[in-house]
Amino acid sequence: MKRRAGRTVAIGVALGISLGFITSVLDIDKDVFMKYYIVAAILIVLGVFLYNLLYIRKHNQEMNQAINLLNEGKTEEYMVRVSELERKVKGKALKNLMRLNLTAGYCDLKEYEKALEILETLRKEKLKGDVNTFLLKLFYNQHQMLFLKLWIFHLIYF
Repeated sequence: MKRRAGRTVAIGVALGISLGFITSVLDIDKDVFMKYYIVAAILIVLGVFLYNLLYIRKHNQEMNQAINLLNEGKTEEYMVRVSELERKVKGKALKNLMRLNLTAGYCDLKEYEKALEILETLRKEKLKGDVNTFLLKLFYNQHQMLFLKLWIFHLIYF
């Protein structure tokens, strides 16, 4: 995160210096330049926002389709789909979310140790968010002792 912010600031400074140099060399009126600069900046910010919004929405729709597979009892297909999504998505938060979604599939397959391993790696990532779906899945499968351990884990680390 710090590296990304530093890179963004460096790009902004370099862009500002180069635009200042261009306006002085080409003798562009500052009022005209600022008008186009503000419009371009707004368009760039809106473009980045729209791209991110559509990117997250697309992966959300794909995840909803995968959840439908899990609800239909097609756990193996769910696991394959979520694993593909995990490899495909960019960004730490989305990858962690896909890993968290894998735990529901492991619970359906009754591979609770693998689910715990994923949660342990996510704890190290300092994942914040809602793991209640995972915990309710455990409760549904009536593994109260494991549920209790994971609930305590959730209370301590999330």
